[in-house]
Amino acid sequence: MLVIIVLILLVVFLCAAISMMSSSTKANKLAQEKLRRESHDEQTRHLRQRATEDTVFEEKWDIMCRYEQDVRSQVERLEPYGDGALIELKRVFKATEDKTRIAEFTDQIISDIDSGRLALDAAPDQASSGPAALNQTFPESDPNASTTPPAATFSLILGVVSLIVPFVSPIGVILGHITLKKLWTDADQKSARTMTVIGLVLSYLGLVLVVAFLTAGSYL
Repeated sequence: MLVIIVLILLVVFLCAAISMMSSSTKANKLAQEKLRRESHDEQTRHLRQRATEDTVFEEKWDIMCRYEQDVRSQVERLEPYGDGALIELKRVFKATEDKTRIAEFTDQIISDIDSGRLALDAAPDQASSGPAALNQTFPESDPNASTTPPAATFSLILGVVSLIVPFVSPIGVILGHITLKKLWTDADQKSARTMTVIGLVLSYLGLVLVVAFLTAGSYL
């Protein structure tokens, strides 16, 4: 009778420990999901801000090239060198915002092209800072994605049952080892591995009881 009471208390304790472990794991996942969403929102706000700034600058640059003679004349000087030279001038002006040095920038660009110091084989990739960047997708993580495998739960149940009905312990031992082998390299299944290990230990205890019963029976 005392042994049964101890086993019942042990089962209750294990169930409580597993419940607390599962609650803690779920809380950690929810916290990680919240941090990920906050990071995603911050990145989205940053991209929107940059996209707005780029749009404003593009409009400003277009107006300057159309209606301001000093800027338009420098653009016309660079047109024979291709779009890469025009993009370089726009990039330099965006960095300095100094319209009075447009002619100086143009002279430097032409000099660098002629001397081979400036290669304009391809235009700079602006997708990461323009409006198109807002269409970037971020990986969505599901806090319930790494749910506990049924095999881990069943292994624990068999371990608990093995203390009451020891003759099912061999099944628990076999299932526990198979499940543990599958979960051993999965970092997201820490709680499932713990459940499997507990079930495996209990199944081995049940196996010890079976051996003890069989040994005691052989002496009777």
